Amino acid sequence: MSIKYLALRLRGWLQSWGTHGTQYNRDTGFFPTKSAIAGLCASALGIGRGSPGEPGFLEQFNRLKMDVLRKRKPHPRWEGETIDINLLSDYHTVRDTKKAGGGSKDCHPYTCFFLTDADFGVILEGEEDFLNRVGDALRDPKWILYFGRKCCLPSGPVYQGVYTTREEAEREFTEAGAGIMTQRDTEEFTEGNDNIFDVPLSFARADRRYAKRRVYTGPYK
Repeated sequence: MSIKYLALRLRGWLQSWGTHGTQYNRDTGFFPTKSAIAGLCASALGIGRGSPGEPGFLEQFNRLKMDVLRKRKPHPRWEGETIDINLLSDYHTVRDTKKAGGGSKDCHPYTCFFLTDADFGVILEGEEDFLNRVGDALRDPKWILYFGRKCCLPSGPVYQGVYTTREEAEREFTEAGAGIMTQRDTEEFTEGNDNIFDVPLSFARADRRYAKRRVYTGPYK
């Protein structure tokens, strides 16, 4: 089995990578989740939520290692300065929403959170044939690609290439210099500093399940 590295670029005015959302607070993490990237790739392949093709796809996808790089970006007002990330909150009210116990209520308020103008590189490491299949689909997706929510659309090509080494796949993102943050899968527990429950076992609406992965989150090194 040949191991390769698929590089993705996630650029867009809005991105929202939910981790612990509720009906009142639809949050975003500061890095794309593994379940969100799996959903992005499944959408490109035309694999529906809970469809017969989903289990086989997730079994292959979850064997991939994921490394996310986040670039700093120019400060909107101070020339020469950079900032790590911007967070936007958007307050909503929805009228005549149905209640679980029956009937409806006049108004349901909730707040959505988004990252604005974020720029991520995602490196997926795994078996070459599967990465080539995913890469081909991202270049010509069957369904619309979006970054966490359907209002969050890419502002450029997502597919960046399939590479032989990790260094080649990361080069475009690491050439930006200092200040790059990363979140990546670790093989050993002691190499990580956080646990995240975002490994998708099922996207089916009545049977959503996730498993844990160990990650390192911090400065790129």
